[in-house]
Amino acid sequence: MQFSLIMPAYNEEKTIGKLLSHLEKFGDDRLLEIIVMDGGSNDRTVEIVQKNNARCLVSEQKGRAAQMNMGVQHSSGDLLYFVHADSFPPTTYLNDLSVALKNGFSAGCYRFRFDSDRFLLKVNSWFTRFDRIMCRGGDQTLFITRNLFVKIGGFRDDFMIMEDYDLI
Repeated sequence: MQFSLIMPAYNEEKTIGKLLSHLEKFGDDRLLEIIVMDGGSNDRTVEIVQKNNARCLVSEQKGRAAQMNMGVQHSSGDLLYFVHADSFPPTTYLNDLSVALKNGFSAGCYRFRFDSDRFLLKVNSWFTRFDRIMCRGGDQTLFITRNLFVKIGGFRDDFMIMEDYDLI
């Protein structure tokens, strides 16, 4: 199974280079492509992406949902893996996704942890261990098979925020 990693971005020059290096370093032949869908950044995001072996397309419509849907249209993998430009998946991400697929999951996400000592962010991270809608969404990464994504109609383009809650 081939994976397409799709990343919405907007003014992410501070983190996107490190993230793309991380993804490439821990990627393998299952990672078919990394597509960054830029929402019209006015910093060096596009330039940094182009220097890091990823395809960068500028979305015609702003908003993460629209950007990710457009990324799917330009992708060719069987599994879609959505990663926000400030979210670093574990080094084992490709193996983890493969195991989840072998175990019959056609969609899922990681728990997440913020790189911060702020109390409220630590509490938010702690709650992601629970399989409840109110504990999901936001800065996580999501995987979904292309077939399921198409079947449910993808992200709602009219959602400017919380598009992942709707999909979940």
